[in-house]
Amino acid sequence: MIANPPFSSKNWGHERFKAGGDPFGRIKHLPPKSHGEMAFLQHMVASMNENGRLAVVLPNGVFFRGGAELAVRKDLIDADLVEAIVQLPVDLFYGAMIPACVLVLNRAKQDARIGRVLMIDNSEGFERRDTKNVLREDGIARVVSAFDNGEHQDGFAGLATNEDIAAHRYNLVVRRYVRSGGEANGEVVDLDDAIAAYREARHERVEADLRLEDVLKSLEEA
Repeated sequence: MIANPPFSSKNWGHERFKAGGDPFGRIKHLPPKSHGEMAFLQHMVASMNENGRLAVVLPNGVFFRGGAELAVRKDLIDADLVEAIVQLPVDLFYGAMIPACVLVLNRAKQDARIGRVLMIDNSEGFERRDTKNVLREDGIARVVSAFDNGEHQDGFAGLATNEDIAAHRYNLVVRRYVRSGGEANGEVVDLDDAIAAYREARHERVEADLRLEDVLKSLEEA
């Protein structure tokens, strides 16, 4: 499967799932209303057969936020379904400047990939065209080559064990694991991720303020 669910959609059925759950048992961890990407992902995972493979584009926030999104990441890693994550450049998509990744899941990993996740940082593999960034052909070829051979490339690609990822509380930010020498220790603060998290938090605060105003008005009218 290849998919690109809507980013930050608020009309994906949160209220219905919250009230009555998922009758098909797909959505085990209900994400926030403003971040429904992990609901789409859980539906996709439930649709994979025993040999299924999935590549899905997701915003970076789902790879480091807590709550239900953390629970989904934990389930995926513990089930050894994550084969690779490819960090994309910023500003690739119209209407969404936030950074994104391609998450690759596989129910039938090759032996060399079992218990490990290939991390690829293609954040620099772009060229500017008009008002958007576009993936370069050589950058795409390099990602495909790195995915096929699974070898460490300093600062670009490396394998992280599921144990390493669990030790980092199932944080799946690529740059945490892809660095000089392939080290996966310490804290990495990615500026793009930090900005995206700040914007999302600010948006959620505004929404919370509006909900509070509605509650106060209803109390005044009562």
